[in-house]
Amino acid sequence: MTHSSNNSSLSDDRDKAGEFVWEHTMHSRYIYAYLRTLVPNSEDADDVFQEVGITLWEKFDEFKRGTNFRAWACQIAYFKVLEHRRKTNHLPVLLSPVACQRLAETMNQRIGKTEKEFQALQGCLEKLREKDRELITSRYQPEGSPKQLASTKNVPVKRIYKSLSRIRNALHECIKRTLAEEPSV
Repeated sequence: MTHSSNNSSLSDDRDKAGEFVWEHTMHSRYIYAYLRTLVPNSEDADDVFQEVGITLWEKFDEFKRGTNFRAWACQIAYFKVLEHRRKTNHLPVLLSPVACQRLAETMNQRIGKTEKEFQALQGCLEKLREKDRELITSRYQPEGSPKQLASTKNVPVKRIYKSLSRIRNALHECIKRTLAEEPSV
């Protein structure tokens, strides 16, 4: 192997590692929440979460780029939960395998719904007038209390509350419209 091909291989490994870290970081919260619905004991859930992370990395070459990483990861997590249950079969089982499967399916559906709602919110935020988008995003910053925003903009606090209410209502309606326009699965 030449020095050039070694560098290419190293670059590919870095790209793969970077992509994995990005995907795992983006979805780890959801994966853990999914696990917690299936593994009631937090220490056990932490252990399974670590095992899932290792397995995801080991199997990352099998992940098809451009598909749903979260769904793929949750499928692996589900099998890790089953493995964990087999290892700890001396402990009382709170859910039957069928109930566990149904819970896993429900969690996946809810995660998908939440993701669609978040995407709709992002799209609706982009449609807002710049002034409104700045106000609503400023509101959710550490220094974004209505009183502080009113002081910064030199307007009455009541006007900030009214503007925020109007913007939230507009976002709510936009999200409802966006989700209603999506084809049903």
